[in-house]
Amino acid sequence: MFPPRPISNGHSGSNLDAWRDSDAIFLFTSDICGESSHPPRHARAWGDLAARHEAVRDERLRALKCFRAEVAAKSFPGSAECADAPPAEVEAFRARLGPDDGTTLLST
Repeated sequence: MFPPRPISNGHSGSNLDAWRDSDAIFLFTSDICGESSHPPRHARAWGDLAARHEAVRDERLRALKCFRAEVAAKSFPGSAECADAPPAEVEAFRARLGPDDGTTLLST
């Protein structure tokens, strides 16, 4: 793979790290894209996904709090989010389920 060469500790082999005079330089996609707010010393980020991940987390929390508040206020679900079926269709469905003796999944 790489020709052996002496390295700083006197042994020969391939030097794998993130320095310019290395045989190989390694970086991880997450480091390159800036996914961590505490990247390793050897890495450089060309993106700022950590800030975007934080923004997504913050938006998720905001949305869930709004949802919870609307459920508590009984403003969700509203008529626009509910689907009604004609009463005759509901009765036909229940009849196909069998007797309402507590053994069915749907009871009124």
